[in-house]
Amino acid sequence: MRMYKFILVGILFTLGTLLAGKAVAQDQQVTQGAQKDYSVNLEIGNNASLEFHWSVSGGSSTDLSGNNSSSINITWDGSPGIYTLSVYVIDGNNCKSDPVERQIQILGAGDVLINGPNLITCSQLNDGSSGNTKAEWDLLGFNIEISGGLSPYTVQYTILNDTNTAIDGYPQTLTSYESGANIDVPNNFVNNGTTDDVYTIEILDVKSADGADIPLGTDIKRTITVHPKPTISTIKMEN
Repeated sequence: MRMYKFILVGILFTLGTLLAGKAVAQDQQVTQGAQKDYSVNLEIGNNASLEFHWSVSGGSSTDLSGNNSSSINITWDGSPGIYTLSVYVIDGNNCKSDPVERQIQILGAGDVLINGPNLITCSQLNDGSSGNTKAEWDLLGFNIEISGGLSPYTVQYTILNDTNTAIDGYPQTLTSYESGANIDVPNNFVNNGTTDDVYTIEILDVKSADGADIPLGTDIKRTITVHPKPTISTIKMEN
């Protein structure tokens, strides 16, 4: 029996081992809006004038009708759900292969929000030590809840001063971020003024593990209020 072998995105399928006449790959999860490359290789057959025929059962606006090559790029921009990607080949002998299929699950892009209250701290002292008398004020941090999409995520956030300018060291990018993980903010804020300084933490961008944009919600900011450092006069000797 003549057998065809295809490699589809790194997984080998032998078409002599069939399920209901088709070789079906394991499920793949993608984030709504993600782009993915797929390819197959003819391993047995006449490799002259190959015609590959791709199709999807839904979930994508990509037009595959005119693509007869061994590789494709698909944008999975359809509604969340499970769809089937299928391909077969006609070889140089004008013989048609059995199809191979892959089940693709589109995950909804979800939402992003910051967890936790607005933050309060006291100005750092001249020697670099904390000016807080409340221990909990030394622990500046927050976490981000991300629903939907393929994890882990890449998160970009910034801290802005009262002129809406990013402070030194920001924006920052976190890779391999899991939803709900704590993000520590170094508590080195100095306020030598007479009124509170207010800074703003803001989420700028979140991407899924497969590079799709996760829509930002409306609750993506928190403030850090830095109370001014008290000052006292020099010590005077009283007679």
